Parts: sequence; structure tokens; C-alpha cells
Amino acid sequence: MNKKQQYTIIFDPKCTLCLSVKKTLKQIDRGQKLNFISLYDPKLFESYPFLSFDQCFGKIHFVESEDQVWVGGEAVEKIIELLAPHPVVKKIIQLPVTKNFISLSYNLVNAYRLKNAPSCEACRP
Repeated sequence: MNKKQQYTIIFDPKCTLCLSVKKTLKQIDRGQKLNFISLYDPKLFESYPFLSFDQCFGKIHFVESEDQVWVGGEAVEKIIELLAPHPVVKKIIQLPVTKNFISLSYNLVNAYRLKNAPSCEACRP
């Protein structure tokens, strides 16, 4: 019997935006494909020695395997592809215009989060 593939999202539990995103993804992830690991979990970097705290701090990381780690907008693309309810959505995600839109959106939200860092202790650079 094949074991179900698990994908890991590294998140910051001290960041209110990160917690909101995690909650939303858990609601959408009906197939329970996603595994969430806190950036502050002492076992994180034992399990993923190819990553470091400095790399992971401040940007979403989506890990499939040691040689497949997506960061920022690319991580968002992969999460959407994985959780997409229909094959057409997966095809749309592959369009360059969609990839650019996702990347731009991610960068704007992240910039907004950092600009408002005083209200989020963990978001400060």
C-alpha cells in the first residue's frame, strides 16, 4: 500500500498573518496533504538540514523533498496546484500571466506585512 505524500509548509506561529493562512489552508486541505511545522520547532532543522532559520524567516516555504523547496510566490503556486479542485485550475496556474500575478500578489502582501511590522512582533525584519 502506498503511503500518502505529505508536503510541508514552514510557518511562523508568532505572525498573525501566517496563522490566518495556516487556518485557511487547513480548511481547504480536505485530503490532508499538508503538514505544518513551526519555524521555531526544535526538530525542524533536524528533519530538514538543508534549510536554516535565516532562510525560512520572513517567507513561506513549501517543501516536497530535499531538492524540491519552493519559496514565496512559487510556494503559493505549488500550494494552489496541489489543492486545486479541478484540472483546469492546475493548467491556469501554469500560465505565465498567472504565475506573475501570484508572485506580484505575494510580494505585495509580504511588503504590507513588513510595513505593518510594529503590530506583528515576528514580522519585523
